[in-house]
Amino acid sequence: MTGSRIALQTRAGGRPYNQDRLGHWRTSACTLLVVADGMGGHANGEVAAQLVVEHLGAEFERAACPRLGDPDVFLFRRIASAHALLGRAARARGFDEVPRTTVAACVVQDGRAYWMHVGDSRLYHLRGERVLSRTKDHTRVQKLLDEGKIGAQDARVHPERNVLLQCLGGPVSPRLAPATSAPLERGDRLLLCSDGLWGQIAEAELAKELVGADLDAALGRLVERAERAAGRHGDNVSAIALAWDEAPSPPAGAPAPALEARDVWAFPHVPDSEVRSAIEELRRALRQRGRDALDVDLGAGEPAPGPQEEFLRMSDADVAREVERIRETYRRMYPPSPPPAAGGNDEEFLRMSDAEIERAVARLRVAFRSAYPETPAPTGVGGEDDYLSMTDEDIERAIERIRVAFRRRASS
Repeated sequence: MTGSRIALQTRAGGRPYNQDRLGHWRTSACTLLVVADGMGGHANGEVAAQLVVEHLGAEFERAACPRLGDPDVFLFRRIASAHALLGRAARARGFDEVPRTTVAACVVQDGRAYWMHVGDSRLYHLRGERVLSRTKDHTRVQKLLDEGKIGAQDARVHPERNVLLQCLGGPVSPRLAPATSAPLERGDRLLLCSDGLWGQIAEAELAKELVGADLDAALGRLVERAERAAGRHGDNVSAIALAWDEAPSPPAGAPAPALEARDVWAFPHVPDSEVRSAIEELRRALRQRGRDALDVDLGAGEPAPGPQEEFLRMSDADVAREVERIRETYRRMYPPSPPPAAGGNDEEFLRMSDAEIERAVARLRVAFRSAYPETPAPTGVGGEDDYLSMTDEDIERAIERIRVAFRRRASS
């Protein structure tokens, strides 16, 4: 995407580790910006933030060809699905509670910005030294402000200023409003940030610092100021900013650049926990679906599915979820992904050739074996490490069943 520059900064502040996550992705026609602030008052907040940023980025890569059909719908559906993803991840990993995070996400396409948020991560639309618009926090203090029970100065020191009314991963699904949209003019800035930044610096100062300045340097100064102001016990501080129409447009007829996929502040390598989670999900699909899965019509003259065909008994929705998990695992292990084929859709994975599937399977197997070089002895079907103890031949047979299921559904 031409006509914009992006800068991002994140620091742990006074905390022992950083639970914030940032990401940006772009094609020749649109850009996605995301900030997620894992909730430190609950376990595994950094996991929630990581999963949400990765999920939104993977969905953008799949859907932007090179533009999104409807940015509003994209944000609404993908933030809702990110909330559901956290529940599934908690069950798969055996967490005592679902990890939680806030999020602010923005799509820029066709000269307009579209944004949506949950919690108290914010987006600011800045023009000159003016704040044209900002998101309204889903917090108890914001509710008191709206009801006229407290003033703006009271809000900054209110004892419940950090109490959220909505988040991703909470017991109640977030009440998502339609995305806010606004046209962009040359020189506009979009700023997405966690409360570690906006809680320490007034809005007027944010706008003044970012106007007419080098974006990277200005953002660095803001984050440093917020970190100093918060002191040694301060929160994580993270921000991502986009300056609109800063770069010159390419000459007419220039080839469109390939899709960029960046999650700069995510882990540089796939952690063992992520690989173990992917293995566990695949193992469950291959070993445990048979008893509870829905029966499907395999066609006249074909035998009922036995133990070797239990994957075929999954519902369409179950298969779609497993395909998406496999796709996301590949993308995390081997970024950046190639741009989706023109007109890509939910069946993109099904259009891979057998050779492409084989290469992907081989890479996945290598990753599994590298993470777990000494596989345990089999513990019986459904055991804790059953999938890890599969031989290459077992994996080949499992993958062949997945391929058959994919091909069968693609041709139906």
